[in-house]
Amino acid sequence: MNAMTDNASPSAAIRAVVEGQLRGEGPPPREMALRIVQSAIARFRPASTDDHGGYWNGSVWLNEFRSHHQREGVAELEHLVNELGDGGNTDHLFISRREVFDRSEGDPVELFLAAMTWGHGTSGYGASRTRRILAVAGRQGISELVAELRRIGTEAPKAIWTACQRTQRLRGLGPAFATKVAYFAAYDRVQKRGPLIADRRTAWALWALSGEWDSRSSGQSYGQYVITARDWAESLGAADDDVERALFELGRDVIATWKELDDGR
Repeated sequence: MNAMTDNASPSAAIRAVVEGQLRGEGPPPREMALRIVQSAIARFRPASTDDHGGYWNGSVWLNEFRSHHQREGVAELEHLVNELGDGGNTDHLFISRREVFDRSEGDPVELFLAAMTWGHGTSGYGASRTRRILAVAGRQGISELVAELRRIGTEAPKAIWTACQRTQRLRGLGPAFATKVAYFAAYDRVQKRGPLIADRRTAWALWALSGEWDSRSSGQSYGQYVITARDWAESLGAADDDVERALFELGRDVIATWKELDDGR
């Protein structure tokens, strides 16, 4: 991995790391991994992870729920749309992590809906997937999951994964979105630690930088991911979710580079 330098761009650094992994050299040294994560954090726009978010179409979501005569969650969705739209256009709504966290101690169904809209953004299937999960789980299923996540809190990531994927698992809610709900329900924004989002991109970036695979697959793997992110965050003077966001951003280049290099082997 001699191609890595302090001045390497994130994409060049990621390429060197993935090349090393494919040659069987293993992950980069810890200090190198930290430099890559720190570089990604420095490029955050917006700078605050609390302000990180995206757009979604409230009208599409409301139409999906209403056209299927969905009773579970429609009132909470209407409230969410009205608050974020401020009574105006509902077709182009922005939702940040901060706005989801504003609901972390409130109604569990509205928290669930906010986490799902934040995660899906403008994807065409987000509204229908969320509606189907709610139709099966009902208010009771959502409330029980959120209550358990809040009870577990910040210090037991294995238990968080077990609740999401075993004891309180909701049909249709896989690890990527279950951990989003867990993050928004239980992350401590004062201490800047707690459960983190584990999706395809964070999993690939974590593999590239630490050799750990796959953070979505088990309580053990998820727990190690959260521990690693916390260790890196403490070393960088960052929040745990800054590291998660950095891994998400880096994951795009990791996946693209791995595909390119693996196809050429």
